[in-house]
Amino acid sequence: QKRLRDAHPGEVDTVVCLGSDGVWTEQQMREAAEAGQLPSSCYVKDCVQPTRGFGDFYLKDSRFNWMGIVKEPLSLPYITADPEVVAVKRCPGDEVVVLGSDGLWDDLEGADVARVVQETMANHRKEQMAPSKMAKVLAEALVDEATAVAARACGLDKAELNEMPPGDRRRNLVDDITCVVV
Repeated sequence: QKRLRDAHPGEVDTVVCLGSDGVWTEQQMREAAEAGQLPSSCYVKDCVQPTRGFGDFYLKDSRFNWMGIVKEPLSLPYITADPEVVAVKRCPGDEVVVLGSDGLWDDLEGADVARVVQETMANHRKEQMAPSKMAKVLAEALVDEATAVAARACGLDKAELNEMPPGDRRRNLVDDITCVVV
């Protein structure tokens, strides 16, 4: 947020954050940060959450904003396809690496992910499956667990949530969940 605000001075809508009580002002953001609170979600120019992406060209180049999706003032680009790379040293005991979208991490903490991975590996160890198949089983177990947690938070059971068709109602209850296990 700071990087975006610094890169686009004078644009109060560069980053729009929502709390439980609606859109937060700059002052509310500062007060929340000092209190150790986080907004429920933040949007770049009130359009998208990620600051890196392959699409969303209207947030990168004015030629693609012909429909006026991004409101004035404009100082493009707001997002980039350039990746943010972080190197993490692995330990000899590390068995897997879990990459997940915010939908996974919204509902599961690191300890939850470790528990699901350990339990799933223990349940399937006797099967002697190929590493690629185990990775698929682990990813499916993590998505399943995140979906179950999201459903409970909405007062639904997992089956009800899974049967809900894509659209606004489902999107308001749960984020897309993507998981890759290596």
